[in-house]
Amino acid sequence: MTTIAGGILAAALQSAVLLAPIPLAMVAATTFAAWPAKLHVGADGVLLTWHWKRRFIPYSSLARASRFERAYNKRTMVGVELALVTGEVVSM
Repeated sequence: MTTIAGGILAAALQSAVLLAPIPLAMVAATTFAAWPAKLHVGADGVLLTWHWKRRFIPYSSLARASRFERAYNKRTMVGVELALVTGEVVSM
């Protein structure tokens, strides 16, 4: 959204100075989104981390864990699916 707003503002003001940081913002956003998530398996549960977010799932809340495959564009995404006793499914 910031990139789009910057492009619109730059076009409205017809200023090349405002267009210069747009490619840098696009690279930063892509890098941030592509940062890998991590799954730590411990003695008392599973810790999921992605950037600054952390979520701990104790084994007592875990109903099952299984491997999954999903088609994504022309590739197949493979990961782990955690089914919780509450019915929630967490995919990584």
